[in-house]
Amino acid sequence: KLEASQPESEKKTPSSVLMQMVMGRLYHEQEKYKQAAKRFLHVLDALENADDFGLKPEMRGVLLGDAAESYVIFGESFLGAGMIDKAQEAFRTAHEVDRDKNAQAFHQARILLAQDKAKQAREELKKYFDAKADGQGAKPYELLEEVLTKLGKKDELTSQLAEIQAGDQDNLPLAHFLAEHYQQEGQTAKAVP
Repeated sequence: KLEASQPESEKKTPSSVLMQMVMGRLYHEQEKYKQAAKRFLHVLDALENADDFGLKPEMRGVLLGDAAESYVIFGESFLGAGMIDKAQEAFRTAHEVDRDKNAQAFHQARILLAQDKAKQAREELKKYFDAKADGQGAKPYELLEEVLTKLGKKDELTSQLAEIQAGDQDNLPLAHFLAEHYQQEGQTAKAVP
């Protein structure tokens, strides 16, 4: 009876953990990061204390699915909720699973910017750009804009994007982002490759 009267977030059952994971993902998709983070903390507690929650090894696989992707979602939610240490831990775990150095540099740049270390964030982004990566879509270029704004150098964005593109002409997310930026500046002739 006590178990039935407890809120789902306090239950220590495999089904409650699965429900928290689903709810966390839904909140994440809606950019309600504080609510998502709360759910994901419950999931991480269950993963770390599997016996207490009755989680068998096969349930862990079902729960996480693509483990690296799940930990990135955890990290994004924690970062959005202002839980920087938890975000860094989740991103680190994602990197341990998939060993994507480019994604690691991007996520580290996000952490550094959240810690008001814009200069270091810019250095991490440079690693991503130098690798000619495109796996994060337009997010690194949006982050570059945030970093430059924080550094008081937003006026350098167009030239930096153009410089990055000169060395990475096959990068479609970059080309699209730069074209949109040119259009916003009224430079429509440059917006079309």
